[in-house]
Amino acid sequence: MLKYFENIIKSLKQKKHIEKEQLFNFIIHKNEVYITNVKNNIKSKITSLIIPREINEIPVTTIVKRAFEGCVNLKNIDLPESIVEIGESSFCDCKSLEEIIIPKSVKKIENHLFLNCVNLKNIDLPESVVEIGESSFRGCKSLEEIIIPKMVKSIGGYSAFANCSSLKKIIIPESVTYLGPYIFEYCTALEEISIPESVISIGESPFKGCCNLKEITIPKSVTQIGVHPKYLYNFGRDIFIGCKNLRKITILASITDIWNDAFVGCNSLEEISIPESVTFIGDNLFGNCNSLKNIMISDSNLKYKSIDGVLFDKDLKTIIAYPNAKNHIYSIPSSVNSIGISAFSSCINLEKITIPNSVTSINNMAFFGCKNLTKIIISSSITTIGDYAFMHCSNLEEIIIPSSVKTIGIHAFNHCSKLKEITIPTSVNYIGEGAFYLCDNLSKIKCSRKTKVSQFGNILIEFFD
Repeated sequence: MLKYFENIIKSLKQKKHIEKEQLFNFIIHKNEVYITNVKNNIKSKITSLIIPREINEIPVTTIVKRAFEGCVNLKNIDLPESIVEIGESSFCDCKSLEEIIIPKSVKKIENHLFLNCVNLKNIDLPESVVEIGESSFRGCKSLEEIIIPKMVKSIGGYSAFANCSSLKKIIIPESVTYLGPYIFEYCTALEEISIPESVISIGESPFKGCCNLKEITIPKSVTQIGVHPKYLYNFGRDIFIGCKNLRKITILASITDIWNDAFVGCNSLEEISIPESVTFIGDNLFGNCNSLKNIMISDSNLKYKSIDGVLFDKDLKTIIAYPNAKNHIYSIPSSVNSIGISAFSSCINLEKITIPNSVTSINNMAFFGCKNLTKIIISSSITTIGDYAFMHCSNLEEIIIPSSVKTIGIHAFNHCSKLKEITIPTSVNYIGEGAFYLCDNLSKIKCSRKTKVSQFGNILIEFFD
């Protein structure tokens, strides 16, 4: 409807509808008044504004899209109860606006309505509101608390409360079923949030950069979080990225998939519980979770198993994730035949690991960033060392590659700055590019002339055949 009246404004030539004594322009249509904009000559000067209930005895019902956008010095505006609709971006970039009361007949907080109202501290949303739109409060850096009305079903679109850096508390009612993408992105003061059982779907990266969020429970009702709506029962990537003070996450949701990087950067996370419904877990789930001690999973889960806080597949054939803050020394169980992608990534406490003869492959990034790992014993059954497998293991001094290994992936030992000498057995037929790049103390590599080498840089190669 608002778009229809915007077209009327563009074509309107009936000057009797414009009253020049007012601080704002308006049109009259079908016995209703539509506020269109502030007069250009006072836009940057106006500090206070009262919108009357009636003009010429005709009720004021609508504020058209962008009506007060960019009124940078507007501090206060009084809206009459006759208003039923406020258009998109109506108060966008009103950087001095401190307080506003939304009339009781307004049903939707439109997209970008208060975008970048950096001084907005207080706002009362009436019970009539049923929807909150995209970026409606984004960048309201002074807003500390907001109560969502009980009739709201959707807080949709992108970034509804993103960059509300002073927001400490938000109350979400039981009526809400959907929380949009990036909804609380960089709400750096937010410490707690309660997600009601009514919520079914949560969009991408909802808590990205919420660095003071300490604890959260995802309720049973949630079937997807952080992914496109067509992917039901999924838990997407980057959900809690940058939530460095998040200590506990409880997932009760009926999800089946947890995607890559879901908890990356949760530096304070100590424990996580994964529900029985999960049938797929992605890669690098817990990168830089430097306080993580336990990964717990329901005994009823048919695909995965947790032993002493370490995550495996159900048959204990693949080790999937080792908590970053666990023991300094670890021996992989003899049932394991594969070390999963990023399984030990960023385990900064890990100093020594023993790999049993049952293991045949070390997958990509398996020990990436294990900066205190000094020694690793690789079993004689290993055939593949994956890409970036030991990259940034900056204290690794010694590694013996067994004669069973055939392939060493790209950047496999990149930045292993304490590695001094290494022997490549004749079994190795391929060494990936940059495998020993920036190994500053590595002066010599011994290998066969038959080995296919992509790049060794300035390192001396000594052939033993």
